[in-house]
Amino acid sequence: MKETKYYNAKITHGKVITEIRVYDSIKQSGYKIVNRRRVPRKNTKASRIRSNQRAKMRILSLIPENFTDHNLCFITLTFKENLQLPKVANKALTSFIRKLRRAPELTNDLRYIAVPEVQKRGAIHFHIVTNISDYIPYENLVKYWTRSIDQNSEILEKGGYIKIKRYEGRNVQDIAVYLSKYLTKSGNFTEIFNGQKIYMTSRNLKRPAVSTLMVNSPSTLAYLPELAHKKLIAESSYLNPYTQKAIHYYKYQ
Repeated sequence: MKETKYYNAKITHGKVITEIRVYDSIKQSGYKIVNRRRVPRKNTKASRIRSNQRAKMRILSLIPENFTDHNLCFITLTFKENLQLPKVANKALTSFIRKLRRAPELTNDLRYIAVPEVQKRGAIHFHIVTNISDYIPYENLVKYWTRSIDQNSEILEKGGYIKIKRYEGRNVQDIAVYLSKYLTKSGNFTEIFNGQKIYMTSRNLKRPAVSTLMVNSPSTLAYLPELAHKKLIAESSYLNPYTQKAIHYYKYQ
C-alpha cells in the first residue's frame, strides 16, 4: 500500500527551468478515491482558457527538456482548403508524422510537439517543433505533407503548404515561448476545439521530474540547494477556480 503524503508545495525539476507552486491548503498524495461520482465536463470558454494555460506551461517545460539548438526544427503546415474541422485536420497531421517516422533519411528517434492554430480565414493549421533538423530534405517534407492531404478523402480541396525554420544557435527557451503563445491566441478558444486535443506530442518525450514537500512559507524556497545557482525570473499568485484557494507560482532559471 502506498504511503499517504501531505504537502503544500510542488516542484517541477526541468533541465533549464525550475517551477514551484505553493498552495494555501494542505494536499494529499498516495491515496485513491473509490466510487467517485463522475461529473460531465463543461466545455465553456472559461474552462478552455484554463486548459490552454495549463498546456502552455507544460510546453514551456517540455521543449527545453527534449530539444537543443542543434537539433530543433520549426515546421508550419497549412491547408489550401479552408478546413475548419479539427478531427479531419488531425488525421492529416497524424499521416504526416507517420511518414516522417518511416523516412529513410531519419537517423534518430523522432520527437515532436504540435500545436493547432486558427487562421484569420477560420482555417486550422499546425505549428510543430521537432528534432529532424537537417536529416530530411525540404522537397521530401513537401511530398509527405502533400500526400497526407491527397490521401484524406474528407479534404475536398487538395494541396497545402509547408514552411521550415532551423534554429541552430538560438535559445531553446525562446522557441518554447514562441510555440506556446499559440495556445492562448483568441482563435484557439472557439467552439470547434471543444473536446479536442489542444496539442499533440510524441510518446518518447522526457517529462521533468516532480516532487512535493512541506514549506513554512514561500521565503524558505530560496534555501533549496537546487536554486543556489538559479535566478527568480517570474512569480505570480492566482486562485484555484475549483477550491478558491490561492496558488503562488515561482519560476527559476
